Amino acid sequence: STNNNAGRNELVQFAIQNTSNLSASAIEEIDEFITGFDDKEVFIKFKETFVKHLLDNVVNPRINNPDERIKSYFDFCFKNRAVIKDESLKNITKRMYQKEAALPFWKDTIIKSVPQVDNIFVVEVTEDIFRIIESANNLTYQNNCVELLKALLKIVPDENKNQLIAKLINLLINPNATIRQTGVQYLDDIKNISNINFFKTTLSNVVRHLCD
Repeated sequence: STNNNAGRNELVQFAIQNTSNLSASAIEEIDEFITGFDDKEVFIKFKETFVKHLLDNVVNPRINNPDERIKSYFDFCFKNRAVIKDESLKNITKRMYQKEAALPFWKDTIIKSVPQVDNIFVVEVTEDIFRIIESANNLTYQNNCVELLKALLKIVPDENKNQLIAKLINLLINPNATIRQTGVQYLDDIKNISNINFFKTTLSNVVRHLCD
């Protein structure tokens, strides 16, 4: 109805205008208030609009310059991801590891959130992170990416996991000395998360390549 739409618009405008001043606990209080009226269309629409606004206009611009308030907003949006499009959330999650300075802040959030989406997204993210490892010239950034990849590899489906393990072992013969150093530094860790027979066979192939 017209009255419902007017009421929803007033709620949305109030929440949006005051977002920058809202604490994480205030956001949760708003959520609890909305949830109490989940059977009412006006509140369902309000929640959808509010979550989308937080994600697109508050969290997204601060992904590379985050603080605990922004993190709490992302956590809130992720918890309510059913009311927004998955692609928006996925794209913002991927941005968390694409800048060296932001990755340490977001690392735990990525490890916690990515597996909750689906296995396809887990594979997408791990392959994305490997491409960064393979191309970055900054050793600190590479190491942070490897640490993240190690954590996610534990839940990657086996058929994809072996492909990534093989790529990590093959860092030992990468033309870039910094990348080779990363491969050497994490070889024991790679072994510990691998199928031992697969690890031995792949490493033997790399050693054979070095000896040729």
